[in-house]
Amino acid sequence: MTEEIIFETQRLQLRKVNPQEDAAFFIELVNSPKWLKYIGDRNLHTLETTIKYLEDRVMKSYTDNGYGGYIVIEKSSGNRVGTAGLYKRPVLDCPDVGYALLPAYEGMGYAFESANRMIELARELKLPKVYGITVAYHQRSIHLLEKLGLKFERLFRMENDPEELSLYRIDLA
Repeated sequence: MTEEIIFETQRLQLRKVNPQEDAAFFIELVNSPKWLKYIGDRNLHTLETTIKYLEDRVMKSYTDNGYGGYIVIEKSSGNRVGTAGLYKRPVLDCPDVGYALLPAYEGMGYAFESANRMIELARELKLPKVYGITVAYHQRSIHLLEKLGLKFERLFRMENDPEELSLYRIDLA
């Protein structure tokens, strides 16, 4: 059974992930060319491993943090178009905003619309700040983070990630 819609924007609905129902969609998303190039290979290719990943990571985040990643749905079609969320990483003191879309839905403003709703969620949760993480050569993501009001803070590396990343931040309190 699909989870209820918990956030809405003008053109989108966001709901919690349902590992059983969303696994095939998630496999498609995480193996799309831009995900692989800019976010990295999660090595998710089967329903079984993807369901376990979603249960161990995404579902656990809802319980542990009160937020996580959400499925982004286009209102007009009912199609799942991507994900957006707040992600708590061990190396950061507050969550980062993340977003990804299937290629067919890029360039329509959905990443901004859904990520902006996640910034609003952070405000509702009274979080003091939100980070954004991207690679230095992903100009569209940098532009989006800046449009959301985040400012470049520093370069850093995440554990077990050989690539240097750009860390952006917006203070909410």
